[in-house]
Amino acid sequence: MHRNGPVRILLVEDNRHDYIAFRRALQKSGKEATIRHFVRAEEALDHLTGNVGSYDLVVADHNLPAMTGLEFCERLLKRQLRIPVVLLTGQGNEHLAISALKAGVSDYIIKDPQQGYLELLPMALEEVMRRAEDRRARFEAEKALRKSQAILNATQEIARIGGWETYLETGEQVWTEEVYRIREVDADFQPTLEKGLDFFTPESRPLLEAAVNRAVETGEPWDLELEMDTAKGRRRWVRTIGKALQKMGKTVKLYGSLQDITDRKRLESELIKAKKIEATGVLAGGIAHDFNNLLFVILGNIDLAKEDPSIAGRTAELLTNAQKAGMKARDLTHQFITFSSGGEPVRKRTPLDPFLSDILRISLGGSNLEYQYTSKDALRDVEVDRGQMSQVLYGIIDNAKQAMSGGGILRMTAENVDENSAGEPVPTGRYVRICVIDQGDGIPHGNLQDIFDPYFSTKQRGSQRGMGLGLAIAYSIVKNHGGRLEIDSRPGEGTRVMLYLPALPEKPAAEKKRALSVKPETGPRVTGPGRILVMDDEAMVRKLAQKMLDRLGYTDVSLVRNGEEAITQYREAMETRRPFDLVILDLTIKGGMGGVETIRKLRQIDPDVTAVIASGYLADPKFAGFNITEFKTAIAKPYSLSQLESVLNRLLGTGKESSTHA
Repeated sequence: MHRNGPVRILLVEDNRHDYIAFRRALQKSGKEATIRHFVRAEEALDHLTGNVGSYDLVVADHNLPAMTGLEFCERLLKRQLRIPVVLLTGQGNEHLAISALKAGVSDYIIKDPQQGYLELLPMALEEVMRRAEDRRARFEAEKALRKSQAILNATQEIARIGGWETYLETGEQVWTEEVYRIREVDADFQPTLEKGLDFFTPESRPLLEAAVNRAVETGEPWDLELEMDTAKGRRRWVRTIGKALQKMGKTVKLYGSLQDITDRKRLESELIKAKKIEATGVLAGGIAHDFNNLLFVILGNIDLAKEDPSIAGRTAELLTNAQKAGMKARDLTHQFITFSSGGEPVRKRTPLDPFLSDILRISLGGSNLEYQYTSKDALRDVEVDRGQMSQVLYGIIDNAKQAMSGGGILRMTAENVDENSAGEPVPTGRYVRICVIDQGDGIPHGNLQDIFDPYFSTKQRGSQRGMGLGLAIAYSIVKNHGGRLEIDSRPGEGTRVMLYLPALPEKPAAEKKRALSVKPETGPRVTGPGRILVMDDEAMVRKLAQKMLDRLGYTDVSLVRNGEEAITQYREAMETRRPFDLVILDLTIKGGMGGVETIRKLRQIDPDVTAVIASGYLADPKFAGFNITEFKTAIAKPYSLSQLESVLNRLLGTGKESSTHA
């Protein structure tokens, strides 16, 4: 009767004769059983309250003192003591049967000796046990299924993937909970095939319809990555996989999955964007280096020409105009440097409220636009290169001005964003979010994915617009600050540009080492004597530097192409007791030892070497990290004759003095 041994029965019977007959009937049938006998129902009920797990079956007589068998069963049910119960009664009727079912009775047996109930009793009890075991197994299976379904639902929510089925005969669709969440519809939404297709964008829907039609006609499965709009208007990327179920060669059902892959697509887009900008940045860095050298030669020769007393009048004016154009070209070169890996920002702690207000006032002064600036709470300070960040914001505001050429209101907002709490597209942390919102025509969706690409532009080509590097440079600058630049735009609804900048702690950070910079200095011209060594990998630069030094009265000048040659010449000069008074080292040498490594090796030869670093990359992090004693000062290329004179005046005018930085 019980698969793990004798069946354990609790019997409630006040008639001793019937109790003995019950025991004998079970013994005669050969069924193994252990019986615990109670005369009073109250005692049996109290005993079961703490020991229900010790029994497999309860058998109770209906006619008991103080409490009927039905009342006993009702109390078992009220106390939630779940165990199969068989009711023994002298007579049965429909009313008793209904009452017994309501009381939780599994079965009842009429005690009729003429029908041989004692002979049938063991089989009846075994049937009750079998049904109870079936119910228990079904309950456990349903419990396991509910648990499995809960795990599946949680997994689908984490993976953002749901399932669906479409019955072709009716067009009805069935979705799992996650599909409802992905599409942002209420639980009472009644999906159909047509309604499901309606979520996809005009560009994506034809692709999915074609795939569905092929699946219906041929059974061909599909696996597509498409764009859709949720019921709340949010644009999402989804991966939809579908298969066909066919019977007798005919497709009767489609089924598959829908996964939200928006985050993955965003990361892929960021990676592609970063790779494009990185590649262009490498190119820009190379161009900037070479262009800087060419500008140095051009501007240096103009400088030397203007020093000639015979140059005057119209010729001097033309040279001055050429020099001004060269200085503008130098500024353009600095933008290339910013865009390249050498354009790391030189950051300073910056309170944003006055910084942003000034930029708006300066940018929109005299324009036909109104502007509104609002900030929430007390904005945290940020650490930014103010020049670079101004360039970013001026460019964004200029784009907004062009988008609203007919006038309107430009809005700028700033607020603190904590711990990525709003699901923002930045790593977890403390940020300040700056939004610039225009009322222009917006950007077509097809162009949004390309707006950060170098040289992409929707504007007309010309001297003042359409060069296409603006947003690419802005993206590079913000990224170098550890932040993020996002753009949200739809045709006819304007454009929202969002900058996320990492916020500083409430207390000011420790003051950082000051980067080397050039400060012009005036004073009387100092001329030789003095031996000077110039290192540069460009012959034109070396020759021009020699001419400039010669003009300043330094005629004993040696020229070398790289660090190896500089070390050799410096060592020979020391050995012959004709040491160099000053060395000018280029920071970057193509295919050779640059200024960083060279100065360290020169200091091994002569700890008191007087060295000047020359480069267009004065914001390079490698340069900013120099110990101040490694170089006496720095000079930014392209430098002018007066700037070179200032450096020489300071370093050689009073002999070798303590380290300073220009």
